[in-house]
Amino acid sequence: MRKWMKPAAAALLAGSLGLAASQAVLADTNAGYSRSTAYSYANPAKAAQPRWTADLGRPQTDLIPDRVTVAGDRVVASKAGAVVALNLQTGKTLWTFKTGSKGSVALLAEGDSVYFASESGQIVKLNAKTGKKAWSYKLPTPGLPRLAADAGSLYAIAGKLIALDAASGKVKWTNSSVAAYGELRLQGDLILMPTFESGAITVETEYAIDRKTGKSLWKLSGSHRYLGSVKGRFYYLDTWPRNDTTEYVASIDVVDPATGKIVETKSYLPVDPNKDPLIQAPRQVVLDGEELYIQDADGLIHRLKPGDAGTASKGQVLSDSGDWIAGPYAGRLFFQNDDGLGVTARKIFDGTTVYYEGMDNPVSRLDLIGSGLYVAQTDGKVIAANAKTGKAQFRFQTSSRAFGPFKVAGKTLLVQSEEKLYAFNVPASLLTK
Repeated sequence: MRKWMKPAAAALLAGSLGLAASQAVLADTNAGYSRSTAYSYANPAKAAQPRWTADLGRPQTDLIPDRVTVAGDRVVASKAGAVVALNLQTGKTLWTFKTGSKGSVALLAEGDSVYFASESGQIVKLNAKTGKKAWSYKLPTPGLPRLAADAGSLYAIAGKLIALDAASGKVKWTNSSVAAYGELRLQGDLILMPTFESGAITVETEYAIDRKTGKSLWKLSGSHRYLGSVKGRFYYLDTWPRNDTTEYVASIDVVDPATGKIVETKSYLPVDPNKDPLIQAPRQVVLDGEELYIQDADGLIHRLKPGDAGTASKGQVLSDSGDWIAGPYAGRLFFQNDDGLGVTARKIFDGTTVYYEGMDNPVSRLDLIGSGLYVAQTDGKVIAANAKTGKAQFRFQTSSRAFGPFKVAGKTLLVQSEEKLYAFNVPASLLTK
């Protein structure tokens, strides 16, 4: 029989022996937590080494998640106080341009030119081959502008919209009537600018601007979120607040680009009459060609065709216990597992599951390019896998938790970690979709 000693006696005994064997102390009930995750196993993805690495330093702001662009055979990157051009194949520094800004800058490549914008409101055009400055322009007020370029013009959003001549840097026009908050889209002769407006309620709306003159052409009524374009018409999700008379899970308004008028409304998935319509708003709505993917409040994903509008059809129903994070892409919808450890996909054709090798921690970033599925995990691991088969191609361990967008230039994969830029060879099997 085991004999117990009082604490004082035990302490005296330990002291007299000169040896201490501390008793383990456990957390009290309700004072601990375990996720009960699976044990680690050998990772089937082969470890790879980058072809080259460039040190970018830690980002100075979270306003610039993407610090890398590609111009021909050059990788142009932003680092503290400078823009640098690197040889795509070797990573060798080709030129450096001092920005005059302590932090990182936003970059945009267009043809043989690279534009950068700083938080001070400075916009500079550089020759991508030589790094020589072509011109600079200072915005009237400081702030990091968002940039877009096309057809000889550079557009900058910084509270208002400014169009600059790409060749000279001179102002073509300014539109101060719209306070833009989102990324502008260039659609034919239009610039579409999403924004939020507050009144009795806050609504999502969009303005159309004439690209040549900068004049506001129309404002979309109600509250809407852009989904895409089908046969020359714009499709918007109606995001007006729901009420107890709402009849459908999702309604799509079709807009004439010339006038901004709603010419048709397509409603999908009648609400469950036994539930409050207020709690039946869709989680996600994605337009893919003419097909809609609507994830309802219960997490079911409905694949719907144009003819399903206004009917009781639920379409093809796909489900997974995980979170829908990407797709449709290559005939698949992609999910992060419900335990946060790993990625799976559902084939749209038959609903069967594709399992992806080598992924064993929460996803920090995922990008689908060609046949490649590129994942960065919160533990710093980067995995390249075949999006169709799930087979892992390689893995690499970094020290980062946050990552910029993956990019493929030719046969090179560019990986942006918090401090470094890595270049890897892309397996041939991942290059084509």
